[in-house]
Amino acid sequence: MVYNNQFEVPWNNFKLDSQVLGKGVHGVVYKGVKGEEIIAVKTVREKVSKDVLKALLDELKIMIYLGKHDYVVELKGACTQFLNEGRVYVLVEFCPLGSIESFLRNNSYNFSDDLYANDYVSGRCVRRRSVTAIQLNRKDLIHWSFQIVKGMQYLEDKKVIHGDLAARNILMKSLFHVKITDFGLSRQLLNTDSYVKKQQGLIPWRYMALEALRDFTFTSKSDVWSCGVTLWEIFTLGTTPYPEMKWKPEFLQLLENDLRLYKPKYATKAMYKILTDCWASEPQDRPTFQQLERKFSEHMEHL
Repeated sequence: MVYNNQFEVPWNNFKLDSQVLGKGVHGVVYKGVKGEEIIAVKTVREKVSKDVLKALLDELKIMIYLGKHDYVVELKGACTQFLNEGRVYVLVEFCPLGSIESFLRNNSYNFSDDLYANDYVSGRCVRRRSVTAIQLNRKDLIHWSFQIVKGMQYLEDKKVIHGDLAARNILMKSLFHVKITDFGLSRQLLNTDSYVKKQQGLIPWRYMALEALRDFTFTSKSDVWSCGVTLWEIFTLGTTPYPEMKWKPEFLQLLENDLRLYKPKYATKAMYKILTDCWASEPQDRPTFQQLERKFSEHMEHL
């Protein structure tokens, strides 16, 4: 995939803030400004390997290919003029509420399990004891899940594998709008339906499908498995999947022996059935994202 120069933004046309929005082993995300617009700027740490730099460039190309979608974080441009010095800057839209994982964990005490409380408006800010608090309920969880599924349906239609879907990679544009981000492990499928990863490195094992853990084969159906885990995180208000477990090779065998995540407290039996369908052992037995979108549409009609 070739880089499209129309997305190039000169260094002098944007500014980095000192505020760090996120960081990992190899990369950092800063708050920034482009014109009058607040943005997020993703870059690599100093003196990283060429492979890390290439991974960020690959992510940039995937975002260019994906284009705009309501539930995918929008690319605002890139600065590659320091590529020879080992620096690249990827400019994306700013989502002020951060990841849905952090948001749910920080606001779990504001959650109401009553779908139809008379004095409640979904996602409303209310005054309690002179402190502005966000009140949430199951309607919000279902709305966010629907938006994630819609975003992933778009990736499926574009023949792109996300490869790292998790609540930490879902950003909140607002209380009513979430977006998929972090395409560092994504791949565009060209004339094939699967991608075999050749280098293992660090793997998001808690979110990976059986076939992905077993032989590093990734498809849209392995993304469906990961989506099920991501939605499980949402309906548990940000709980870590398999919280008592650490990675060991035996984990794969446990999955093969039908170990699955438990029913979340705030998921109905019907909703949990959707999640467990995503975790079918055989990829062909899992729903497509189009089928998941239809199921969530039915849930939305009954809210």
